Amino acid sequence: MENQVVFIVVMGFIISLLTQLANKLRIAYPVLLVLAGLFLSFISGMPDINMDPALIFYIFLPPLLFQSSYAISLKEMWQWKRVILSFAFLVVLLTAVGVGLIASWIIPGMTLAMGMVLGGIVSSTDAVSATTIMQQVKVPSRIATILEGESLLNDASSLIVFSFALLAVQTGHFEIQHALLSFIWMVVGGAIIGIVIGIGFVYLHKVFPAETNVTIVFTLIAPFLMYIAGESASASGVLSVVFGGFYMGQHTKDLDSKARLLGSSVWSNTAFVLNGYAFLLIGLNLREIVNAFESDGIGIMEATLYALFITLIIMTLRILNAYLAIPISKWRRKELGINQKMIIDSPTSFIVGWCGMRGVVSLAAALSIPFTLPGGEALPHRSIILYCTFIVILTTLLLQGLTLPLLLKWIHFPKYHDNLDTNEASIVIRKGLAECGLRYLQDHPSDTENDVVLHNIVEHWQALAEECATESLLNSAGQTYHKILEAQRNYLYQLNRERPDIDKELIRHFIRRIDLEEELIRND
Repeated sequence: MENQVVFIVVMGFIISLLTQLANKLRIAYPVLLVLAGLFLSFISGMPDINMDPALIFYIFLPPLLFQSSYAISLKEMWQWKRVILSFAFLVVLLTAVGVGLIASWIIPGMTLAMGMVLGGIVSSTDAVSATTIMQQVKVPSRIATILEGESLLNDASSLIVFSFALLAVQTGHFEIQHALLSFIWMVVGGAIIGIVIGIGFVYLHKVFPAETNVTIVFTLIAPFLMYIAGESASASGVLSVVFGGFYMGQHTKDLDSKARLLGSSVWSNTAFVLNGYAFLLIGLNLREIVNAFESDGIGIMEATLYALFITLIIMTLRILNAYLAIPISKWRRKELGINQKMIIDSPTSFIVGWCGMRGVVSLAAALSIPFTLPGGEALPHRSIILYCTFIVILTTLLLQGLTLPLLLKWIHFPKYHDNLDTNEASIVIRKGLAECGLRYLQDHPSDTENDVVLHNIVEHWQALAEECATESLLNSAGQTYHKILEAQRNYLYQLNRERPDIDKELIRHFIRRIDLEEELIRND
């Protein structure tokens, strides 16, 4: 036990150092962590790392999905809902079928059902690698929105395909009607369960305002409860977490400023630690996978060629589907009256197609394949599926992950005008906040009588509204000023709903400033 604790602590230290190195080298830290895990796995004396799939599905996956869905902007996702849904479900299905057909064709003795098992495993993308890279290189917001939205949903769809294919392997038959009904329940039921639990936690925040630390603990408990409830009801636990995170993320205004500020820091650090350990574990599991080959008598070179060919198929199918979105979006624009600026173009299609890195969810799904069939005989081709999954993850992370920053610098993106220019949007927000504060003071004149500080605030806001000044104001005027800040915060939430052309990240920046100002006043 003591050795395991020491090992975990040492791995945490290595993750921190390698992340610093990755930032300095300007490469995605998941790439460096996987390579480090590979190196460590072959060091003599290293303990055997047996990744329990339940550890990923029940410990890593819920908080990582919740953090992403909690923070994502639904209004941007809604603008690109057709593209996101097509990649999250249709492209996943096409990839799984394509891989299943190819694998059953090239790998001796592999059935279509086992090929579909492999296809379901490797059909979902990993958002962490792509978003980490895009934080280092400026990209259009539409690309980040599409990739983040897709990755939140395609984990669920790929795991559903995987579970159905594995069931077909274990039972020897596949009923399309039963599978379709099960699929509908997994999607709809998972979404409903997540939203219901999210409503429950939001209700707790409203009716029983808790101490800040308790509020943050509630948000840490929520994703695990959503996932367990979804899986227990034979629905999709992944979709339960995603939709529950969506709902709770839209009700952050019900929290106080301190809970929002501290919660953001807690979740940021939690996601970083979990992602770090997850990617390091991918590399550390290579030795176990290779040992499986030795016991089955399968040649590494032959298996590597199969895996590389399947990787090529996966990458090709994704890019082809991304480019297919161009004519489809143009055709649908005329039919549905879609705004011209919502059309997919060639640069966007290429980058979205190239961002197909696979990650820890794929490896966890592969490791969850049972060793035996229900009758007790060994499940065929388990080791080759494990190895192909590992090579797909490693190849996409290295090839696509290392070349993506170069491609982003090389490709010329047109001005999409999806959002207002940052400076222009900042002026709109600053002026709106000033006018909001003035309206509150005008509607509550009794609060401002004989209060010199508030009169100074009025003069400041009048100048800000007329001249769009940029300096901040950090003065205190008691309860009235708290009410004014709350009115301004509500104005920002309303602005986010009514102005899709203003980037939500910018609005969040101003909400955070108001939260910080409120905490400064409270502590004075």
